[in-house]
Amino acid sequence: MANPETILLVDIRLALAQIPGVILYRNAIGHDSRAHVDYGIQNPGGSDLIGWVRGRWLAIEVKTATGRVSPEQKTFINLVRTPGGLAGVARSVKDAIEITQGILHD
Repeated sequence: MANPETILLVDIRLALAQIPGVILYRNAIGHDSRAHVDYGIQNPGGSDLIGWVRGRWLAIEVKTATGRVSPEQKTFINLVRTPGGLAGVARSVKDAIEITQGILHD
């Protein structure tokens, strides 16, 4: 059975793909111990989904209702917001859609 956060992430990607002007990529973050390299944008802390909406930087951190946002993830969200990007924590598809509309979710 899939992880609830993974299911939510897939649901969000499918919903946002229907919105004109939204371009999103999965930002997988991790460490390859064999190659001794970290990967992903802003590791640690980069949001799960990154891209653009109507020409603005977009970052969405996906969490379940009980998931905790790390200090590094909060920092990345603020980094995206500072120059006018849209970023936030989505605990539902509705949250993710609202983030693309400029409604902040922390």
